Formats: sequence, structure tokens, C-alpha cells
Amino acid sequence: MDSIANYLSEENDILYRRGEKRGIEKGIEKGKGAFVKYLLLNTNFTIAKIASLSDVTEAFVKKVKKTLK
Repeated sequence: MDSIANYLSEENDILYRRGEKRGIEKGIEKGKGAFVKYLLLNTNFTIAKIASLSDVTEAFVKKVKKTLK
């Protein structure tokens, strides 16, 4: 078992990589949500302008806006 352990690692496991990728994507989405929230609370920009600035859809901005009420 010790000899095979040198060839196997979490970083090379396909499920590990998929999980890592999903985690990164969720982190990016969370960051965009925080940025959208900041813009909604601190500017008078339109939903379209905020969507454009934060590289998200208008539906995403509306979804974040609903959580603020």
C-alpha cells in the first residue's frame, strides 16, 4: 500500500477536482453577489448598469435586490 500511495493523491482525483472547481465557482458567485449588494445599497445605478458592471445577469441583480427588503 505504501508503494502505491506515492502515485495516488487527492489533487489527482477527478472527484476532488470537480469539487474544487465547484467551490471556486460558488466563491466567485458569492463575491459577485456581495459586489451587487454593495452597488445596490450605495449607488443609484440602474439594474442594467449594475449587471453590466458586475458581469452578471439582470435577473441575478433582481434576485439580490429581493434579499435586501
